[in-house]
Amino acid sequence: LQYRIAYQNNATTAARGVRIVFTVDSSTADLSTIQAEGANVSGNTITWSAASKPDLEVVNPNESGSVSVSL
Repeated sequence: LQYRIAYQNNATTAARGVRIVFTVDSSTADLSTIQAEGANVSGNTITWSAASKPDLEVVNPNESGSVSVSL
């Protein structure tokens, strides 16, 4: 399985220190196969933050991007 999570700042001010959290259903997926570049994986929760993905430090108005995970 491959997931692409898209994000975009639709506000009029910059979003700072953005975190994206994705939870995998552990009853249907093999958690040992999770691959998510720039993410922290803990159990069935995958978190991208500015600490590991600099693009999330500041997301200016109308800026967008995406993160990906495969398992």
